[in-house]
Parts: sequence; C-alpha cells; structure tokens
Amino acid sequence: MGTKITEDYFEFGVNKYFRGNAHLVEIGTYGEKKDPIGPKAYLDPQNIVKREHLEGRVSKGTTAEINWNQTTEAAVEVNGRMQVFGLGVSTASGFTYERAKSANLRLFNLFIVEGKLQTMLNKDANGARNYLADEGSDGRIVSEVWVVMEAELSEIIRPVAELDISEALSWYDSVVSGVGAEFIKRLYDAIDYISRNPEIHPIVYKNIRRAFIRRFPYAVYYIYKKPNIIVLAVFHFKRNPKSWLKRI
Repeated sequence: MGTKITEDYFEFGVNKYFRGNAHLVEIGTYGEKKDPIGPKAYLDPQNIVKREHLEGRVSKGTTAEINWNQTTEAAVEVNGRMQVFGLGVSTASGFTYERAKSANLRLFNLFIVEGKLQTMLNKDANGARNYLADEGSDGRIVSEVWVVMEAELSEIIRPVAELDISEALSWYDSVVSGVGAEFIKRLYDAIDYISRNPEIHPIVYKNIRRAFIRRFPYAVYYIYKKPNIIVLAVFHFKRNPKSWLKRI
C-alpha cells in the first residue's frame, strides 16, 4: 500500500497523520492540539514522557512505500530537506525530492498499543497524566510516529534502539546547531562498518557485541545472526549497562 504525502499530513489507508511540528515530536511527547478541526492541525509540544516509562512498551509496526505519483516536491520539502536515516547517509536531513524519489526508502511506524499507553499513564507517567487532565479535550500524547528510512536499515534496528537514537539526536540538537547531524553521521558510519564486519567487535555478554561511535560517548549493542545484524541499543557510556540486558 502506497502512502500519499502532502504538505500538512500523510495518508496511509484510512488514516491521516499530522506533519505540522513533526520535527519537534517523538513517541511520548505530549501537548496541545492546535487548529483541531482544520486541515493544518498540529501538536504544540509541552514535554515528553521519561525514557524509562517507554521501555518495553514501544513496538515496530507496518512498513509502507511512498506513492511518488501522488507526492509533490513541495510536500516533501515543506520543512526543508526530507529527514532520512540510512547506511552511508551523510546526515539525517539531507534528501532533496529528486534524491528521495531515486532512493530505496520506506516509511515505518513505531507505536504504543492502547492498553500499554493507559497503563503507562495510570501508573508511571504522572506529568503527562496531569497535563492531559488539565488541558482537557485538546490535550494529546503521541502514541505513534512514522520514520523515513532506507529499507536496509529499517530491518535491523529494534524500535527501542530507535528511541535511543531519537533521544540522543534531540539532546545534541538542543546544545549546538549541527552536532545532532554529526552524531547521526558517526552513528550510521558505525552501523555501516558493523554490517560489513559483524564479527570484528568484541562480545560483551552472551552473543551481544559492542561497537563504539567515533567522537561521541556512545556505543552500539548488537547481535549477529548470519547473515543479519540486529541493533538492540545505542547507549551513552554513563548509562547503566544493565538496562540493555532487559532487551535480550
């Protein structure tokens, strides 16, 4: 099933998803829905649920192709060049319309099912729960996002590892302009090297290997099952290593 992308939303099946402020939101972001009955609705983000509350609750959903016959250059580049994650991609935001059309790209979604979302709000995410109660009918929490990624890469990164990447990228972008893009470049350089040399990095626990990311205090934890690699986590050196053991 192809996906139609417009300047304000993209359409998959019978559902339409906001594109406004998409660069400011991720799974667990909550805030106020603006222009609630218009075609240009978007979320005004206020905060995001803590990472530990999302652990074990995010799943990887369907994959979709982009219907380029119904997708215009203006729609793709409305917020600048299309943000794409992939092996050999120099940054996370460097695809023009023409380059995107010629690349082997896929859209895939990450989501939290309703039951897990309700449990998280009722038991753990007090800040989000209180905000939504105070905000009323226009309060929203992001429970599903779509990511543009090269098809090869979308098959090897676990959903929770995507959250690791998103969190690190957001932090670096908030510190100094351009550092986030450099982090993504170094990260995917590391994953590209892993994919070509999967057994070169040491085993740190059972069948889990670790590869360091150049110039950044992060490591990629992965499993090699011939002929594929599976990225389990992208962790900061100071983060408790026991956390990624829960992902096995």
